[in-house]
Amino acid sequence: MRQLAGSAAMTFGPTGATIQLGGFTAANKLDDYEEGNWTPTFSSGVTASTVIGRYTKVGNVVTVMIRASFSATTTATNQLTLSLPYVVKNDAALRGGLSIGMITKCTIISSSKIIYAQLDPNFTHIFFRYSNNSASWSAMTPNDMGTNGEIHISGSYLTNS
Repeated sequence: MRQLAGSAAMTFGPTGATIQLGGFTAANKLDDYEEGNWTPTFSSGVTASTVIGRYTKVGNVVTVMIRASFSATTTATNQLTLSLPYVVKNDAALRGGLSIGMITKCTIISSSKIIYAQLDPNFTHIFFRYSNNSASWSAMTPNDMGTNGEIHISGSYLTNS
């Protein structure tokens, strides 16, 4: 084992290298790193022409970047969702959302609504919600999206994997 600085170490063994940060216990071992692509899918009622999903997973933290061009069915009334590469951790205290960096030609924006990309524990989807006063939230439907639009989403979340 070679100690790098303070309580960080890198070891080279017969099965490869390991990195430990903040101590020498199993909990401090960096043993899960992955980068990849996936194709996010919308719930029914939305047709995507271009969808790009990239993620980096370090331990139980997943960082995602999504770009999607879409056209929605104006009569669809189901909850609007978009898939994620990993399930969201089952921890209601840490329930959160992702950032919507850009959205174009979305019907609901023209009525001064706030759009939120919500993450719920034990799901592999982003749930889109909207509000006009931040006091109460309603589920977005494909009907709220419009046609020939584009959305960019990014952020990090915890997973059980």
